[in-house]
Amino acid sequence: MNKDSAQKQLIELGLLPLNNGVWKSFDVTLYSYSTYDEYLQVLKVIRNNVIDDLGGVFIIKLEDEVLFVGSSKDNLRYRVIRQMEKIYTRDDKRADFFKKKENQGNLSIYFSSGDGDSIKRLLKCVLQPKYDKWLLEN
Repeated sequence: MNKDSAQKQLIELGLLPLNNGVWKSFDVTLYSYSTYDEYLQVLKVIRNNVIDDLGGVFIIKLEDEVLFVGSSKDNLRYRVIRQMEKIYTRDDKRADFFKKKENQGNLSIYFSSGDGDSIKRLLKCVLQPKYDKWLLEN
């Protein structure tokens, strides 16, 4: 699927632009050097915003750049928390991207319920997340 076709489908589904009301969003600030209390505050914000046992898709943005697009079939809250763990607590190859200072800070998280996997593929094609580009280079 090409980018134009994917973008057209996302617009028809009402999933683009991101500020169209289909998406819920919230902001968090997290660095790998944040205090433990700051990390716990981020987790609290996620728990207060993302309903437990909700499936769907999520996007992590830093300013105007899309860092990551992810999905979960049945627990979106857990997936978003796992992404924050990559910044703060995890120390593995998959976390290397998020450990870079330029991929941390004031993050905007957008999420929507629905068929996360198929929508994630379309969104990745259109938004071209920085994480996917990094994966190709490493």
